[in-house]
This record gives sequence, C-alpha cells and structure tokens, in this order.
Amino acid sequence: MNVLQSLTKLETNNKILRFVLIGVIASSLLVNIIIFFKANSTINEIRKSVYVTLRGQSMEMMVSENYKKNKPAEIKNHIRMFHDLFFNLTADPKMIEENVVKRALYLGDKSIRELHKLREEQKFYSNLIAADAYQEVKLDSINLEINNYPYSAQVFGSITIVRSSVVEVRRLIATCNIEELPNRSENNPHGLMITKYEANNDKIIETHARNK
Repeated sequence: MNVLQSLTKLETNNKILRFVLIGVIASSLLVNIIIFFKANSTINEIRKSVYVTLRGQSMEMMVSENYKKNKPAEIKNHIRMFHDLFFNLTADPKMIEENVVKRALYLGDKSIRELHKLREEQKFYSNLIAADAYQEVKLDSINLEINNYPYSAQVFGSITIVRSSVVEVRRLIATCNIEELPNRSENNPHGLMITKYEANNDKIIETHARNK
C-alpha cells in the first residue's frame, strides 16, 4: 500500500513538474515574441528618422512617417549650409581655412573645389584680408526639382561685400545638382553631394557708402 501511494505521489509530482516546465517554456516564448515585435517596431521608427544639421552648428532629429516628404527640407538645409560656409567670409585666414577648406569643400564635388581654386588664383581671399573686408550671403529662395535623379536646384540670393568705405551688394544666382551618398559622416551630416555647381554673382545691384 505504501509502495502504491509512493508511486501515485511520484506520478503527481511528475505531472506538476511537467506543467511547470511547460509554463516556463510558454512564458519564455511569449517574452521573446514581445521583444521581437518591439525591436522590429523600434527599427522601423529609426528608419523613418531624418537628421538635419542647422547651419552646421547643431543636430536635430526629425521623425516622419514618410522619409521622402522631408527630403526637400534636408536638401535645402544642405544647400544653405554650403552657401553659409563658402560665402560668409571675414578677413581672417584661419576662419577661411576652417569654414571653406575644412567644411564647405566636403559638401560638393570638383566643381566646388575648382571655384575655390579660381578664388585663390584671382587672389580673392588675400585681397579680402588685405582690405580688412568681409562678405555675407543671403539666400532668398531655393527651387528644387526632385522628381528626377540626380536632383537639381536653382538658388537665388545676394552677396553683400563690406569694405572700409563702401558696401557693395551683388545678385547671386546659382544652379547645381544634388546626389545622395551611401553614408553620412561628420564632415557631411546630410549624406548629400552638390555637383555641377555654377554661380553668377557678377551683377552689382546696389552700392552705397559705409556708415561709420
């Protein structure tokens, strides 16, 4: 009788152990499934994120449901950042080196580098420094065409050159293409490349004496 009771008790314990093991396995599977779907959801949200650098100073994350919707804003920001770095100049060779050579030239292709080389050959930078002058760029509008790749842009604005006694304002009209790079980097946070850049800023639209 004791043997029969022992066998019955052993069988009951085995059933309880099996139920416990099944419960643990089922719980583990449920947790893994929840983690999988949660991770997948997080990855999808990250893929919808667009990083935009504001005037080369700070980085913000813009989360959108449609990456394509934010592409025009990112392209325009890239173009504005390039013009700020390339055309906003002071009579400081270190500042020119830092903004133009170490930053602006990374945002475009050889057309940008050729324009920089032309400036050097024409002694544009040295004349700016010698005259203790500075210049500022103001962009009025950027027209984009993103239905075809590479994207294209028209830029309209003005460049103000301030010398010791004269202020000169020139009209700026530029055209370029925009191509996407496979990766973003610290030097090029948008992952975009300005190509075939051409700028016309020869036309003087205003000249007046500098107020001292």
